Amino acid sequence: MANLNNVDRKKKRFIRSIETILPPEEVEKPARIALASCLALLHHVILLFMKIGIIADSHDHVDHLEYALTCLRKEGIELLLHAGDYIAPFVLRRLLKSAPEFVGVFGNNDGDRVLLSKTAEGRVHPAPFELTLPEHRIMILHEPYGLEAIVKSGLYHLVVFGHTHEALLERHGGTLVINPGETGGWLYGRSTAALYDTENREGRILDL
Repeated sequence: MANLNNVDRKKKRFIRSIETILPPEEVEKPARIALASCLALLHHVILLFMKIGIIADSHDHVDHLEYALTCLRKEGIELLLHAGDYIAPFVLRRLLKSAPEFVGVFGNNDGDRVLLSKTAEGRVHPAPFELTLPEHRIMILHEPYGLEAIVKSGLYHLVVFGHTHEALLERHGGTLVINPGETGGWLYGRSTAALYDTENREGRILDL
């Protein structure tokens, strides 16, 4: 299980703006404590109302990956989830360069996990991987092993998986299940991604 600590660009911009108006050394201690509490609340709200892009099975198709990232950025995503099968390290370099923030899991075709993990700067994890956001618990898989049990547990607001290369969006009670399909488009010729909104807890499949 992990908390997402890197999606804080808005918070940092807000802090810098406050520091410009009111330098820290001129702030009394009680006021600094109150300000810190406000900033913590702001960060919580930012993560609570956020759009998440979801992709999987990019399989070295850089052109499709770049187009998927372009489309998802236009949707205003602040976090990208990748459900595995990157294949080569250069795909991860593109993700680190182009995605707002990125978390993923290894797929069954991701061979050199040591190199991939190093290239991804620790953002790619063995599946299953649990991601915790304010009022959101997300489970990320590659292969759908144990998927039914995970969904039936009712522990997660969002369950993401890949591997099948077929897009899927289903709701089971309070759990939304998303397979974004294949970004690479190699198997079925349909390049897709998905979008999830933490505010209304709804998702949709995007044809690329």
